[in-house]
Formats: sequence, structure tokens, C-alpha cells
Amino acid sequence: MSLTRTLATFAGALALVVAPACAWVISDASGNRVRVVLEPMQWPDDDIDATGRPGFVRREDGSEVLVERAFVAWSRVALVPCGPPLPPMASLLFANVARASHGPDTAIALTRPTVDGLFAPRATTLAELSPPSGHYCKLVIGVAAPSGVALGEPADLAMRGASLIVDGYFRSGPEAAWRAFALRESAAFDVTIDLGERTIDDGDALEFALGRSAADWLEGIDLASSDPTAASRAALESLQDATTVTFR
Repeated sequence: MSLTRTLATFAGALALVVAPACAWVISDASGNRVRVVLEPMQWPDDDIDATGRPGFVRREDGSEVLVERAFVAWSRVALVPCGPPLPPMASLLFANVARASHGPDTAIALTRPTVDGLFAPRATTLAELSPPSGHYCKLVIGVAAPSGVALGEPADLAMRGASLIVDGYFRSGPEAAWRAFALRESAAFDVTIDLGERTIDDGDALEFALGRSAADWLEGIDLASSDPTAASRAALESLQDATTVTFR
């Protein structure tokens, strides 16, 4: 038997063993719908009366933050399937197969980047996905600076080139003077949410509601830093700890 024929026979046998375990990943969409919703930012209720308006957070070290405006630019949404990775040889033979977290996810790029105002009073739909039936372990929400005008961008805000904009005031304690801060970040960042092992079956219509906690978001950011770039990056990365998901 020639070497070519031997390899072809081996590849065919391996396909029969490995492919069924990943078939659900590459199957056609079966009427499933997953709506990803952004819930309004949760500002601490017990602190609102300190200034008469939302946007105020008293942090664990006693320092206080008053946010005047805050915006994030979302660029993509992805559901990542779970499951064991393919063996090394199978990875070579099935390089184009979407598989587990080691291969392509079911990402969709938003038609246009969407600006999320963190003072928005109502929930908004960020994206709708049509994933194949299967088990999904992660939801990934990408942040990236838009290159043009983004959906939801206020007329008085230039979000181009910025993935996050936050303006406000802070002070070290109730008796200290307020100091202004302005955070501008251009880096991209993925907020990754653990779904456990969420099963999506044929015809499911689900809603993943993303909640954000202002207290968790602003905790630990050094707004007094002489390096505004470090504070801006910390504010962007802190979105990870501040974001949770509720299934409906």
C-alpha cells in the first residue's frame, strides 16, 4: 500500500472517530435565538442622596467618586462553545472546524460599533445571535474604538478613536476638595463572562441580560495617579469584574 493511500485511510478513520464529537459546533442554525441585552448601570442607592443624583460612589477606602459622564464602545459579541480540544493530529486534519475554546467562536461583528452610555435609564439590545444547538461556556463582549460615528453616540461626544470615555470628580474623603479627572482609553479589550455550560437546544429563544455594578467598576482605580494612561486602562479592564449575566 502506498504512503499516500495509507495516510488517506488513516485520515478517514480518524474523521469517523473525532467528527461526531464536534458536529454540533458546525451544524446549521436551528432556529435558536439569543438576545444580548445591556441593563442600566447599577449605582449604589444608599449613596445617591449624598449629591442628589446618580453617579456617586463611595469606595471601600473612604474616597468618593462622582461620575459626570461615561461611555463604552462595544464592537463584537461572541458565544464560545465548550468541549475538549481535538487531539493534536486531528487539529491538523480539521483545521477549519470550529471547536471548543481552541478554535473560532460564533462571533459576530456588530454592523457598527455601539456606544453604551453608562447613565442610560433603560435596557438596550446589543445584539441578537443565531447559534447552532450545543453547549456554550463563555460569552465574550468586545470593546474597541470606533473608526467613525458609532450607533448611540451622542451628538456632543466624539467617540472616534476611544474605546472608553469617563469624566468626573473624586476626593479622598468627605472633607477633602473635589478634583477633576478625565479618562480616555483607545485599547481594545474583551469582557469574558463564564456561562458554566449553557445548553442551547433547537428553537430556543433566550435572553442574556448583562448587569454592570458601578461600585465594582470604580473600586481600586487610582484616579490620583500621575499616569492617566494607567488609570484609563484600569477603568477599561475593571469592566470585567463589574459585569454579570442573568439568563431569561
